Amino acid sequence: MLENTTIAFSKWLTLSKVITSAGFFSTTISVATFLILTVFFVKTSYDNYKRYMIVFSVLGFALAAIEAAVNPIFHSYNYGFVMFSFSHPFGAPSDVSFTLLLVYTGFYAATISFLTAQFFYRYLAIVHPQLVPVFFGGWKLILWILYACYFGLQWALGVTFFARLDEVSTDYMEDEILQYYGKRVEEIAMCAVVAFDKNHELRWFNLMCVLNMTLIMMVQYGLIITFGWRMSLKIREAVSMLSTSMIRLHTQFFKVLVLQILVPTITLFMPVFILMYTPMFDFQIRFPSGVMLSAFSFFPAMDAIIVMYILTDYRNAIKNMFEGFSATVHGAMRVSNVADGSQMSRWTTRS
Repeated sequence: MLENTTIAFSKWLTLSKVITSAGFFSTTISVATFLILTVFFVKTSYDNYKRYMIVFSVLGFALAAIEAAVNPIFHSYNYGFVMFSFSHPFGAPSDVSFTLLLVYTGFYAATISFLTAQFFYRYLAIVHPQLVPVFFGGWKLILWILYACYFGLQWALGVTFFARLDEVSTDYMEDEILQYYGKRVEEIAMCAVVAFDKNHELRWFNLMCVLNMTLIMMVQYGLIITFGWRMSLKIREAVSMLSTSMIRLHTQFFKVLVLQILVPTITLFMPVFILMYTPMFDFQIRFPSGVMLSAFSFFPAMDAIIVMYILTDYRNAIKNMFEGFSATVHGAMRVSNVADGSQMSRWTTRS
């Protein structure tokens, strides 16, 4: 029985790892392309905003890279869930793997928090443009990076203090992990949230981890929705007062931001909410929920593709880049043909 169940769940782990690897590969290509275009090819009037897009892309890439390295595994079981890892990068002990799991959770929170900063920037650019330099000019970028880091640290510390294994969570999960993953709890880096004790009373200390994560997500998501809604109203009001080029630019940015709401809602927010609150209802299920969370690794790639596809400046930059590359290749081929012809002519003359 143990062997069969372990084999069955190993298939889910393999699927999760394949999805994560595919996400990291697509993220590497998409983010690298986006950064090259942004730094070297896209010349625009919103150079200050480009710095924030670059930081966001780097954060997203870091999240995907850490996920690929640590390969976090999530498992939901009735009124609890666990996050653990079998990975030991460079032969590191379990304590290092646990620290990397915390770093992974911190980068998740930092990424969604910096997305909020981007929405605030676009909100000010449309509603109060005179305030953009006040909040986002020059060195203020450092403050927004610190803003994202603060929430990343708060998330990671919440997991550290409130989701560490204790006697109750260990007793509840040890047979489950051994049966379905073939590992003993003490052998792996792991943290857990178990909503109820043996008397079915709420374990408030453990649930503080869920409340902490909920607070961060609700603050960031609430601000994102608020700024997006206010921007949509302002763009409709300002159509008659803005130039055609400005209307087109703001409309394109708004489309980007709408998709930047929709995509993280599906790939970042909803999976985590489902994972966090399923234990509260004690649905009597067991599921390797990491498969659902593997979508994290695709988010940075999708975000970069959204920007490059919708913004005209990026489409033109891609077109110019390929035209320049094509012209270089054709030029090299012409030079090669001329050289070959010249060599053939000399050979014929000698003959």
